[in-house]
This record gives sequence, C-alpha cells and structure tokens, in this order.
Amino acid sequence: MSLDAHHQAVLEIASTLKPGTLLCPDYLHRPLSEALPAWQAVPYCARSLLGDRLPDLVILHKGMLGQLGPRYLRVLRAESTVLFANAVFVLHSPRPGLTPQAFDAAHLGPVEHFLHGGPAGRRGHGRAVIVSAWRTGNIGDDAVSQAARAMALQAGCAEALCTGPQNWEAALEGARLLLIGGGGLLYDSDYRGQPDYENVGNYTAPLHAAAARGIPAAVIGVGVQGIRTPAGRAAFADALGRVDFLSVRDSVDRSLLMQGLGLPRVHLSADLAFLLPRLLAPQPEQQSGVAPATTPPEEGAPPAAPPSLIAEPPPPPPLPGRPRALLSLAVSMGGFSRDRAAFAAYLRGLVEALQPSHEVILARHSVDDGAIYAQVSAETGAACLPLDEGSVEAALQLYATAALVVTSRYHGLIFGALGGARLAAVADTTGKIGRLIQTRMPSLTPATLFLTGPMRQPPARLAEIARPVDPAELEACIEAAASDLTRLRNLL
Repeated sequence: MSLDAHHQAVLEIASTLKPGTLLCPDYLHRPLSEALPAWQAVPYCARSLLGDRLPDLVILHKGMLGQLGPRYLRVLRAESTVLFANAVFVLHSPRPGLTPQAFDAAHLGPVEHFLHGGPAGRRGHGRAVIVSAWRTGNIGDDAVSQAARAMALQAGCAEALCTGPQNWEAALEGARLLLIGGGGLLYDSDYRGQPDYENVGNYTAPLHAAAARGIPAAVIGVGVQGIRTPAGRAAFADALGRVDFLSVRDSVDRSLLMQGLGLPRVHLSADLAFLLPRLLAPQPEQQSGVAPATTPPEEGAPPAAPPSLIAEPPPPPPLPGRPRALLSLAVSMGGFSRDRAAFAAYLRGLVEALQPSHEVILARHSVDDGAIYAQVSAETGAACLPLDEGSVEAALQLYATAALVVTSRYHGLIFGALGGARLAAVADTTGKIGRLIQTRMPSLTPATLFLTGPMRQPPARLAEIARPVDPAELEACIEAAASDLTRLRNLL
C-alpha cells in the first residue's frame, strides 16, 4: 500500500530510534514490517501478546482509539512520552531520555476528548448491534447478518442495527447487546496466505469495547476459515474468551477453537441462514413492545438491514414447461486453479447443457463473480441476477422458484435446500461445503462432486446427479440454528 505524508512522518521518526517492539494499527502491520524489518511489529488486535508491558513505540491512530480503549490509553499517557503528533497519528514511547519532535499540541485534542468521553460502563436500553460482513458484496454474508438482527429482535431487543465490520463504534454507545456473526468471519490470513490482521481487528475490537462498557456480547453461528499466525491465535483467543457465549456452525470449527485456541466452551449450532424462513415470516407485534424486523433505525444511526421486500413484486415465475435452474458457482471454486478463463468455459458449457430443458439463471452471490457472470450471460443469453445487490428476501424468493440449483456457494446450498430444489454441489472434501454435506446433509453426498484436483467431470454431469435434501436433515439444521435464539433469550 502507498503511504501518504502522515504515514511517512511516522516511518521517518521510527527509523531514527533503536529497534524494539512496536504497536500499530492492524492495517499497518504489513507495510511497517516491510519498511522497518528490525522492529517487532504487533497489530492492535494482538496486543495481548505484550502482556502488561508497554511496547517500545506505540503508534496511535486517532480514528482507531476505540480499538485500544480508554484504560490502555490512560496507562500509556501516564507511563510514556509523546514523541510526535500529526493530523492522523500520535507516537508514544516509554523509553527514558528521548527528545520529542516539534508538533502542534492541538493534534492531541482528539485523544483527550476520547479519554474524557470514555465508555459509559452501563447497559443500554434496548439496542442490539450486529457486527458482521454486512453489505460487503456477498448475499450470504447479508443473509446471516439479517438473521442475527432478526434473532436479536425476537430475543427481546427493541431495535437492532447491522453496522458492517468497521462502523460499529458509535452504535455501541448505549447498546444492550453486541452480536458478532454469523458467517465465516474467523480468519487471520488471506487466500494468498498473507496475514490479514485487519479482519482480526474487525471482529475482536468490538468485543473488547463491549467488555469495557459492560455490554453483553455473543458470537453466534460463525465459521473458522484459517487462524494460522501466532498474533491471530492470541487475538482471537483473548477476545473470544470474553464473550457471554460462542457458537459455531460445524464440529470441525468447534474443535479448532477449543483445541487450537484453548477456549473452554464453544457451542455447536448451525449457520444462521437456516433460520431465515422462520425469522423473516411476518411476526405479530408482541405486548412487550418488541419491534418487528422492519422497524427503521433512529435518525443518524448506522444503516440497518433493509425492510422486508414482501410488498415488492416477487421474482417472475418460471416459464411454462421450462423448469428454472439457478447456477451459483463461485469463480474461486476448486478444480480450475484460479484459471478464470477455464472456469468461464465450464460455466458456459453448463448453461448450454441446461438450456434445452431449463430456463437458466446465473444467480450471482458475490461481486467477485461479476465479470465472468456478465461474460457468460452475454455469450449464452442466460439472465444474470446480481443477488449481492438486492435483499435477502428477494434471494430466498428467487431460490423458492427453482427446480434445480447447481452451486459451489455455501449459502447457495442452504438457499436451495430451503427452497426445496433438486441440488447439485461442487465441494472440497475438507472445506466448509463438504463438511456441511458430510456432517449435516449426507443425503446430498451422491449429488456432490468432491474435488481433490482438476475438474474432470463434464458440465452436464452436475444436472444428472442432482437431488433434493432429506427433509429431516434440513429440519435438524434449522433446529440447531434455533438453539442460538434460545441462548440469546436466556442471555437477555
């Protein structure tokens, strides 16, 4: 990443100091590690690695003070010297004898304001804050976010706000409950294997902030997608160990958190999206004053989940004599070694194999699939519907019209099962979709291509193996997800 003048000023000062330990914003860990290799950089999210000692240099980002909290900042102010400040950063060091650089003292004002404001340390009067991957370009993430919001309302909160991963801090003031989830939020590395401490901080910082304010917190229905670094393990273990309850969506994830991170209590539930038909059904207003899921947020509050689209036109019905086939294969799915051209050719072949007998729709779950889906749509004439730009209700309504669903998307499988379609899946045996099928929906095993290498099956094979899920298996998944709603009610 390119660093502007404010960042460069911090680098220049750090380069003049004797190397040691350095505490920095999560997003700066990689560039600082590259620019200052002699320093041991620790991201905010993994501050617990330092124990009670202050590092040799602390880089305070004034827009991220909430990730450290007023208690830590007061200790830092009392036991260290301000070396420098600009419009973005304040540099502290506990080392004796260091000479501060010249700076405008007005740059310290936001820190003082934060310290004097501080967390209220009280439980609020009815708001739940849901921190998740809401509105980040994936309909599956939106689905579990909206499920979490509806669960909070049904558990007894008067309102519930979905904030996305980085806009939670203002909403948390005066809140009654913090929810993290659901979806595959727990990871510390990207697809290239590089550390991704920003993601760690996205979901650990709100938990620390809730603890400082005395706000109950729960992490529900989440998945683990790789916790590989010492810093990530320390950060997740510290933050998840503070929650009132923690649940995951499959047994492998439960083992990873209990054995890998040493967490003593991890409940096994299921993906929150299984509960959507129950949660989004029209609810009678309760005498307790609990608001329905469509209650708008307060003026100035962060964006909440959209209102129900039940009043809007439903998806068009399938064409007469032409059953509808929805295709939600991810560009990143296995079998093609991230060869986008080869994937596009396979998807085009699948569309063409189905078109003589089906009305084929490309159901786009993620913006990541946009370019190739548009290309295949143009080449074949198949409609492409960008579900990631619409509502969860609209996606569920569309899947309910499908006779056939071919998917490599986790939530494509769930939506198709809820809609009653015949399903064909592409999965990695040890990945999240493979585990869902093998542990929760074994009736779909014959309807799944389990890939361990290149894709060798012709596209038409997917339509041949499709079958519906066993209703008893689906009902068991729904009940497992409902267990989180029971726990939330008990918590509140």
